[in-house]
Amino acid sequence: MAESTHQALAGNPERATTTLDAYAKEGVAPEPEVVRTPRSGTTLTHRMALQLTPGIRPGHSAPSVQGEGPRAKAEPAVDDWLPTLLPGQRDVAALVTWTDPVNGVPRSSVVTQRDLRLRPIDLLWAVRPASEALMTDLDDRSAASTFSDVVDHLISTTTSSG
Repeated sequence: MAESTHQALAGNPERATTTLDAYAKEGVAPEPEVVRTPRSGTTLTHRMALQLTPGIRPGHSAPSVQGEGPRAKAEPAVDDWLPTLLPGQRDVAALVTWTDPVNGVPRSSVVTQRDLRLRPIDLLWAVRPASEALMTDLDDRSAASTFSDVVDHLISTTTSSG
């Protein structure tokens, strides 16, 4: 369709018809000229390469990076490179807020990337745009970490007072 439109606009109605007939009858279409249309302006090509450390085995990481996961095992070189760009696991934190269901008091807790045992590559995949309304894996992990701490606190206060 693009070729026949191109030929019609170029003033070649016979070639436009020939192209459509060839496709309609499953014949051999003429060499398309639409892809050879000259472009105006300056052509600019950007090329980028990233050289990662070859031969890194899964599980290889700095002692300061905690956690493990399938992404780190699948791409150990990327997971090894990301800590050079991202803040440390203790420096990436979220404030989790909720209302206590027992007494209605607002509560909050700070959860770090290290608390969640998120590898750098997992953090990269877990972060989503704020416009997405659905809970992400990061939300689920934060809630689970926070509420396990709350449950532990409730259990320890219940057993110590009883």
